[in-house]
Amino acid sequence: MIDQLQKNSFEPHLHTMFTINQEGMVEPVEAALVEVVGSEDKTIIQFSALFKAAAGVFLPQGTYRVGHKQMGKYDLFLVPVVDTEGGADPLYQAAFSRLTNTDDKK
Repeated sequence: MIDQLQKNSFEPHLHTMFTINQEGMVEPVEAALVEVVGSEDKTIIQFSALFKAAAGVFLPQGTYRVGHKQMGKYDLFLVPVVDTEGGADPLYQAAFSRLTNTDDKK
């Protein structure tokens, strides 16, 4: 389930390929996981995963089925964001933010 995903779920898969698919797409888009950033503490988990598709591919903001051969498939809301490294094509960000179960942390 998506609520089990953590920053460290993605980190071992940096620079590997994911598939991005949505109903109505002719075929899935392949994208590399290029960065995972964020933090976790006793009360909140916040992180984002950034994907880079092939040059010329543009995906509008929306919910996509994102798959990886080891992680499985998840429905993620992706937002195109500017590539701060100067690339002309956008990166696609999946942002995660949720409270932890504080009862378990006592």
